[in-house]
Amino acid sequence: MLFFQEEIDRLINDDLPYGDLTTDILDLSGSCEVEFIARQDLVVCATEEAKRVLERFNIVVEGFVPSGTLLKKGDFLLKASGDFKNVQKCYRVCSNLVEHACGLATKTKNFVDLAKSANPNIRIATTRKTFPFAKKLVIKSILSGSASVHRLGLSETILIFKEHIMFMGGLDKLIDKIDEIKRRAYDKVVCVEVENLDDAVKLARAGIDFLQLDKFDVEQTKRAVLQLRNINNNIKIAAAGGINDKNVLDYVKTGVDSIVTSWLYFAKPSDIGVKFTKVL
Repeated sequence: MLFFQEEIDRLINDDLPYGDLTTDILDLSGSCEVEFIARQDLVVCATEEAKRVLERFNIVVEGFVPSGTLLKKGDFLLKASGDFKNVQKCYRVCSNLVEHACGLATKTKNFVDLAKSANPNIRIATTRKTFPFAKKLVIKSILSGSASVHRLGLSETILIFKEHIMFMGGLDKLIDKIDEIKRRAYDKVVCVEVENLDDAVKLARAGIDFLQLDKFDVEQTKRAVLQLRNINNNIKIAAAGGINDKNVLDYVKTGVDSIVTSWLYFAKPSDIGVKFTKVL
């Protein structure tokens, strides 16, 4: 995930629009070492961006652990040294980055591991309901936690919702056009979200590539998978809506190919300590 320099600078400017009034008034000077330490087991994320923030202030990063790494409580994420005033200007930006990103990545990894304990081939994917203005960081966190992205946005996937179907004039109108839609989207998978089994069966018989079962309960999902596989054993099936760590195993065991969720986006920040040492 590439963050442009202007995005890094925007983070800095949010917290440091003019200067560090406290440190300037105290008239402090000298060098220090700073270390970011995991206070819990976690999955690392956004240390690369924290490194770039520090380097923007001529702080030397002596070592960092890359995103996606599993750490134990007490392990370090990043070590750096430089002018104390400069470290004070930007360390909080760094800690905010890694705390929130690691929290998302850790929650994601725990969820993925739980789901894969029932089916190693299950795909955990997240929606485009990311937190506003934080999409890149959120997506990097999800990927660092070993999940994938169901939809980054409207531009790269085809997912037909009930609103599209209503505007077309109903499900039968969509079915009449499936072959035409697949020709026009020749290099893309065509997915339709359905809210009941009857519609799912009709679409499967019409040759749709991918069905997303929206808010089906576990038993409904199980029945749907059996019927749809009898029609087309190669059809892709995703379960979506209200899936979390309390019910994901039940959904995985239904035989769906994918779990689609927004639940992972709401994670508590990881507990990461920042230790300063004065260099004499």
